[in-house]
Amino acid sequence: MVMNKNINGCNRHNGGVIPWDFDGDIAVMKESCNATIDALHSKGSGVRNIAQAVDAELPEGYHMVTITDDGVSTDLTTFSNCEVGELRIERYWPGTEDRMCYTDLWFLDHESSEGADCHCDWNVPSPRVCIENPYYSRGCIAEADMFPLKDD
Repeated sequence: MVMNKNINGCNRHNGGVIPWDFDGDIAVMKESCNATIDALHSKGSGVRNIAQAVDAELPEGYHMVTITDDGVSTDLTTFSNCEVGELRIERYWPGTEDRMCYTDLWFLDHESSEGADCHCDWNVPSPRVCIENPYYSRGCIAEADMFPLKDD
């Protein structure tokens, strides 16, 4: 699900993006991530985590990094399964190592998920999803606001 600043940009900038914010933001539910890892492991995959699984499928020129206290890291062995707040898929522009396009992957929990550490304001309607990223944000979002599309 496209999220955050991409949606804000579309609303606030006549269908475009926020001019200074050119990355993509994608929300991934941890339960979907965990189901993917479980399926890979049941098929004999030796991947340690979702970053390694995605990195193996990226086209040439793209790579996965983890977001850390020190910025970004290409070390994809620092966590297990889906226990990460944010990952990033990057691609450098040809001929340069200092300009790139990237997409951030944010991992969310349903408020009712086991182990979810939600900090919700009373006025956020239920059901809610939680974001817990120590580098940027922590909080709750109404599920209807995050996932407005319905298959009726």
